[in-house]
Amino acid sequence: MKKLILAALICTFSVSFAQEKKINFTKKLNYKITFKKTEKEVATADFKFQSYVGKNKEFLTTGNIRGQIVNFYTENNNTHLVNIGLNNRLTANNVYLLNGYKLFEDEVFEQKFAASKLNTSETILGIPCENFILKPIFVNNGEENNNETENLKACINEKHAINNMPVLSSIFNSLENFRKVDFNISGLILKMGPEKTYNEEHLVLESITDNNDYALIDSQKLIADTQKAKDSIIALTNEWKKLYSDSAVANVDSAAAIRDYDLIPEYKSTYKIEPKRDTVNLAIENESSEHFLKGIPKHCTNIDKEMPKFEMKDLDYHVKNYVGQMCDMYLTQSYAHSVAIKITLDEIRREALYLLHIREKLSDKDRKKLDKYLDSLD
Repeated sequence: MKKLILAALICTFSVSFAQEKKINFTKKLNYKITFKKTEKEVATADFKFQSYVGKNKEFLTTGNIRGQIVNFYTENNNTHLVNIGLNNRLTANNVYLLNGYKLFEDEVFEQKFAASKLNTSETILGIPCENFILKPIFVNNGEENNNETENLKACINEKHAINNMPVLSSIFNSLENFRKVDFNISGLILKMGPEKTYNEEHLVLESITDNNDYALIDSQKLIADTQKAKDSIIALTNEWKKLYSDSAVANVDSAAAIRDYDLIPEYKSTYKIEPKRDTVNLAIENESSEHFLKGIPKHCTNIDKEMPKFEMKDLDYHVKNYVGQMCDMYLTQSYAHSVAIKITLDEIRREALYLLHIREKLSDKDRKKLDKYLDSLD
């Protein structure tokens, strides 16, 4: 139970554009997780993560769970697993959803927490907060079961303008197969951990800073894509159960085909459309990607420093985008990557076409620099 609680806490605090909107973030919450040093499996892990807060109570939470990048977008108390693509465009991360789904889980629980306020308080980052005990209660077919569960202890400011308790509830709901997770309390979480080891093991808010980042999202499409993936997974689950109950092992391949077929979106040729942006947006530049660097070429970590100085305006931008997007594709070796694959492939195709068309217009000096640089990549 402890590992489940801590894993969930780690994450808590992340075409047609007719329906797309821009989310402007105003605050950034930086959290860290502290574990007991005796637990060797987690003692050396990087458990820092961020939650970006929008002016209309949207949250983009991005964290690292044992080297796996996970992003959550929360709006109207609903949370979705997302990829962060070019121009900070958010799309459904159905690959992570599929891998995290329990195919043979027959029991689907409802979970709620009974909150009781203690007579103690703390002050963190100059913000006062009161201590609560959150007792988990599992409900299965109308029957409550609170045996063998571990209480949480939390320090919460109930009056703060930022209320991220619904984010925690939604992320619990996304990570586990619960129908509903309800903490029955609101406010800003400043600290939380298992009650018995609260002082040694906890999530704690490190900083709150002003922020001017943004994200682009089509909420309706995100909901539709996520639901379509869930429906496909349920269909796959039922098919697997049927196959196993009938001992029809020979038909396993057909069940796998359902998964592959249903989750692949219909292809739309958009790669020649140049997105409006000022800078190259790469997943490898995300600090959370450092755990994946062993699986990518060495030049991917030093693109800016090794980039030649070209005479032609904007050539360095296109070369960096071409090389960087290919580097991002190496990150997809992990199923928990944050790369928007289709968008990345479109970028590579568009830049390859650009370099092909622009080649005859390059000066001899630029052409030699470009050839030498591309040939030097490991």
